[in-house]
Amino acid sequence: MCCHEHPNRARRSTVNKDAEVSTAHDALQHALERLRAAGGDGRAIGHDHLAVIRHHAVARMRQGSRPADLAAEYGLARATLYRWRERGKAGDHELEARPGGRTPYKMLPESRRVLREALLADPRRLGLGRPLWSRRLVARYLREQARVVISGKHLRALLRQLGLWPAGGLPTYAEQCAKVPEWLAEEFGRVRARAEAQAAPLFFLQIMPLPGELQLMSIVRTNGTQRSFAVLPADDAMDDVHGEFLDRVLATRTGPIFLITDPLIAPSMRAVAAAARRRSSRLTLVHLPAPRDAGVRTTLRQSALTAHRAVHARLRAAVDMVCDESSALALDRPLLGRPVRSALLDAVRRRRQAQALRERCSALRKAAEAVTAQSRQTVKQVRAELNQLIAASRRSDSKIGITELAAATGMTRNAINLVVRRTTELPPQSPMSAPEAINRVSRTAEQWRELSAQHETDLRLVAFVSDVFDKAAAVERQIAADRDQAVMACHQVGMSVRDLARDAGVSENMIYTLIGPITPGRHGSDPLLARLGEVAARWRSAREQTASARRRRAEQEELRRQAIATETSCRTQRNRLIELCASSGYTMAEIAAWSGVDLATAAGSLSARRRQVTFEEGRQALQELRTAVEQVREARWEVDRQRLVCERLEADRRRHAEAEDAVRRERDGVLLKCRGAGATIATLAACVQVDAHTIREALRAAEGDAAEEEALATSR
Repeated sequence: MCCHEHPNRARRSTVNKDAEVSTAHDALQHALERLRAAGGDGRAIGHDHLAVIRHHAVARMRQGSRPADLAAEYGLARATLYRWRERGKAGDHELEARPGGRTPYKMLPESRRVLREALLADPRRLGLGRPLWSRRLVARYLREQARVVISGKHLRALLRQLGLWPAGGLPTYAEQCAKVPEWLAEEFGRVRARAEAQAAPLFFLQIMPLPGELQLMSIVRTNGTQRSFAVLPADDAMDDVHGEFLDRVLATRTGPIFLITDPLIAPSMRAVAAAARRRSSRLTLVHLPAPRDAGVRTTLRQSALTAHRAVHARLRAAVDMVCDESSALALDRPLLGRPVRSALLDAVRRRRQAQALRERCSALRKAAEAVTAQSRQTVKQVRAELNQLIAASRRSDSKIGITELAAATGMTRNAINLVVRRTTELPPQSPMSAPEAINRVSRTAEQWRELSAQHETDLRLVAFVSDVFDKAAAVERQIAADRDQAVMACHQVGMSVRDLARDAGVSENMIYTLIGPITPGRHGSDPLLARLGEVAARWRSAREQTASARRRRAEQEELRRQAIATETSCRTQRNRLIELCASSGYTMAEIAAWSGVDLATAAGSLSARRRQVTFEEGRQALQELRTAVEQVREARWEVDRQRLVCERLEADRRRHAEAEDAVRRERDGVLLKCRGAGATIATLAACVQVDAHTIREALRAAEGDAAEEEALATSR
């Protein structure tokens, strides 16, 4: 009995093995089809499908297949195959599918409201035992109350969504002062020595306004770690609000505490100083130097110039790398005599590389243009400050000579006279001695020359990046031509349009466009097919014109939105300056006369709440107000101009759309006649150069239009 069972058992085992092999082959083919449909992007397919391809590729490489051949067959990069082979050396378990990254935690609206109310209160009322919040304490609260574990990155995003954290980062003036060697070595060194002598912690105190009449008050260690904060209302009783925060700060320690704050000229810092004087002697405030101090401003600009040069160097290195990659890709042409399908897959892979390279070039060009715009703005600001210093030196009581100013700035006498004549007379400034004025003019002129030289370097970088972008675009066009030739070669050897579209990673319409119209066979519908080809050519031309008009309209609409945003920003800046001038004591008539706006506009701009400012702040705001008013006018003119251009482009788009719709209806009518004369769907698709699905949709639309016209004619 057993002897008779062994053959059957072996036969069943063979059948099971064949079924398993067939299932694995089908799974591999399905995964490869998904990968080709995604254009070779493994991130767009499931982890299970990618694991099947990974196992099969590693198995073939173990049998002796070359990674380059597999990369061409699968449409992947060779580096991906090499990486898979290294993972396979550690075992087949490393090739299995892995779960994706963790998605951000999403809170319900009710949970958000509860969390926001909790963060606006004292943590001690919630039983957390600490007077100030920190991100770690917020994560602990969520873990204990909501049973939610959230990372620090997602927690920052959650605080921004709740409106309790600034979107653009915290103030960086303290960090800028830390870059000033003199302040870091002298003032900060003395403060740190005093704190160490009293065994007191040393913090930076930062205050940031938030939407909804709130203030984010935080203390952070001088090394940038361990930030603790409280969100309090920014009402009129500023002393009480800041006093409550200082009480919480004092509750964190039992000994003395040192706080380094922003300059005393800020109203919030004056309120903090007043509240600190009424508090315990354990609290010591140290104010940073005022940002309008000439020495500090010069040092900060020098530090910013050094950082700017570092960014420029990194951009140049990235551009050189992209240039080398573009040159290597241009020289990597497909070899002659290769199989047509292998050449097509290689051309498709190189086309994806060229597209990625062009996108990187575009990103680098935008970054270089942003760096250049920043340097241009800095040069303009320093030149305006230099002109004001020159004019003030000539108009001061000391009456500094033109020769001395020309020697200090490196400018000609005629240029000095031109600057003095064209610079608007400013409100009275604090008097300066002649040596001090010459020294300030000389330092500012030297900085202006350095910044101008850096700006010229930035302009050359932008020109170089633009040239690299043009070369990368030319390489992409060349590789696209190679791909088109490979498509034509594959079509000539008999590959179907569907297989060509799958291997090339494009639509069937694109394949029909590349291979051109197929000459139909000789039958009774030839004249109709000739007319169909003519109408289809006119339809494609009309469709391209409509798409071009739509793109131009979208680009112009984006420019219009940018112009509106610029106008809003300029108007906000103008209103803020008018509010500062009015708060410092200037009348509406003086503000209107100085800025060139009418009295009603100046009075209507005072929508912000009045606050106490110094005369120095008001004088500085008055200096900047005229420029702000001119910027508002220019922005308003630009918005009007962009609106008119958008209206004209919208009219063009509608006209092209109507023309395209008319030609499409004519094409659908000819399609219906050809179909009635016996032409097949494949023949019609080849003549119109679209896929079969589009032909069927057009025929259904034509039948509907014909039925509607027949019903209308019958009703008449």
